Amino acid sequence: MSVIDQIRIAVKEEEGFFWQCLWLAIATSAEQRVGGCNYCLKRMERLDKSDRGTVFHVCSYFAAEMLYASPDPGLFIRSFCAGLTDSNPLVQRGFLELLVKNVPLSLPILQKYHTCE
Repeated sequence: MSVIDQIRIAVKEEEGFFWQCLWLAIATSAEQRVGGCNYCLKRMERLDKSDRGTVFHVCSYFAAEMLYASPDPGLFIRSFCAGLTDSNPLVQRGFLELLVKNVPLSLPILQKYHTCE
């Protein structure tokens, strides 16, 4: 975890690129899904609107959604699809936990791209 954190800190100016690379690794490599999911569970910000009364939280919510899903929201979706359809039940469980804890299904980006291929 600390090595990946160091890489993330090193590219802080382009943190969106870091997340895109992580989503690509998860989507394309079954061997990397467990580690990628565990990293996301520990380090990914929640993308929910639980504190709707505060402007700061809403701005933070949109910034986090843009950070994780831009510039290719399809890659974000494909990585979750790959994790949820993985042959390993532990990987599937990890991605379900990630969806429940961090990525609500009501996100506009998930509503727009709602098919797993």
